[in-house]
Amino acid sequence: MLDPLNVLSLKIKEIQKTAVKQSTKFHTGETVSYPVLTDTDGDACLFNGLLSTVGITSARDGVIWSQAGQGELRPGMFYRSPARRLTDNAGHPAFFSRDMSLGVLALYSSYKDSYITDSAYRWLEYIKGSRPCIKKKPKWMGGGCLVRSPLYYFAPDERSQITPAMWGLMKRVWDYQGWALFSEMKKYTGMDGDIDKIEAQNNPLGYQVHLPVVASYIKLLIDQSKALAIDVAKIAAKRQPDNIFYQYVANGNKAELWMIDQLLAKIQQAPKSWGHGWLWSSSNVQTELQYSCGWDLVFMGKLLLNYYGIK
Repeated sequence: MLDPLNVLSLKIKEIQKTAVKQSTKFHTGETVSYPVLTDTDGDACLFNGLLSTVGITSARDGVIWSQAGQGELRPGMFYRSPARRLTDNAGHPAFFSRDMSLGVLALYSSYKDSYITDSAYRWLEYIKGSRPCIKKKPKWMGGGCLVRSPLYYFAPDERSQITPAMWGLMKRVWDYQGWALFSEMKKYTGMDGDIDKIEAQNNPLGYQVHLPVVASYIKLLIDQSKALAIDVAKIAAKRQPDNIFYQYVANGNKAELWMIDQLLAKIQQAPKSWGHGWLWSSSNVQTELQYSCGWDLVFMGKLLLNYYGIK
């Protein structure tokens, strides 16, 4: 009789085979396959960033190829997916968001190599030049910008404004990697603490609680502010006890055998054809299970299996 770990390993391999058929192929110099939700790739950067932390190579590629290169319209900027990058966001008004930036930071927290370092350098160079002009020079002064906003952005839309809390989290990742810090990172050191607890406690259940838990997951990956990160996840897990991702982070990014049993039970109830949802960011895990995209189960399964040394 197979033990639960081996059963989970087999189930995750089966799910990955079916979910990968729904991946999107993207061509820009070479073909890149990356996991997406079936109806949209608007959240691909976040979810691929999470999948990259458990060793899904195509997900890592999906994040890296979401960043514009030299000679493109917005070099260094991240889009929501490689496909959105190819079309300069395909006419969508929301280019990026702080949510998506967590996917990038999750990737940066999981690998140390020249590709990641180069990506971070190009991203920061884009951000440094992102402040919008709020007062232009008159023509008689030669034109151009006289006064720029003090605010920085991940992309040219309001959803992408970089908050003090986000600068604080970026500093932690930059410290972990040993990269040179930008002035705003130093300015807002530690500003990513209490706000996460407030959001985990007071935000509506769903993606608005999922995001501070993802931030906590990242902090634990890089061994930063561990006690606070666990506290944030405990708040979320208390509000939504059947969210195994919250329970895993609340346990200090550590698995327990009961988590294996819970995940196997959810896999047993999963749909025969994959939907378009990411289970762990839903407001009700049980009712939203029917919309699982498959990759959410792969992510959680890999997290638990990796902890026990099973690939």
